[in-house]
Amino acid sequence: MTSPFASDVIADMREIREEGLSRDQFTEISRVVARDCRRFGDADRLYFVVGNYDEGRGQRDRVAATRDRISGFRSDTEAFLLEEVDPDDEAWENWYVKFRVFLRRATWVVGVFEDNDGGHELEAGEVDTGDLYVLKRDYYTREGDPDVETEHDRFDGMLAKYFAFLENRDRLYRWTTADVENVDGLETATDRLLNDTVLDGD
Repeated sequence: MTSPFASDVIADMREIREEGLSRDQFTEISRVVARDCRRFGDADRLYFVVGNYDEGRGQRDRVAATRDRISGFRSDTEAFLLEEVDPDDEAWENWYVKFRVFLRRATWVVGVFEDNDGGHELEAGEVDTGDLYVLKRDYYTREGDPDVETEHDRFDGMLAKYFAFLENRDRLYRWTTADVENVDGLETATDRLLNDTVLDGD
């Protein structure tokens, strides 16, 4: 029996794809969603976490840690990375269709930004502002001063303006790996985001 979540995914696939779904494709998608997305159906709030998975273990680990912290916050919250769903591309050959399908299924999208390398900048651009929150890394010198040179190197002018746009709408949470007074680490920034999106919504 196809789960309600899987039925919604298939309905989205049919709407987004220009061509229809064959019986074999229907069966394969149902199987993959049942295998990879079982936990999604019970979540009241589903967070789609995007970030740079390819820039060494540090960034990848922080994106995964953000997913885990959100998923562990409460029993009714769940988070995922797109690469967790059908990692071998058994059902989805077209990454963009897959992205759009799960974008529809998510309550919110959370972007973990340490730079503008990788595809997460484009992914965030596809998301309505009202559905997007960003965890932005700030850079500091050893003396604890803002590292303007590194900021400019990591984030281009267009993305910097977008961050300002999001911050003006309380959609941006700053964090750092540096030991700087009055600046959150990633875990604390994630907790603030969760307090705003989960606790304030109860």
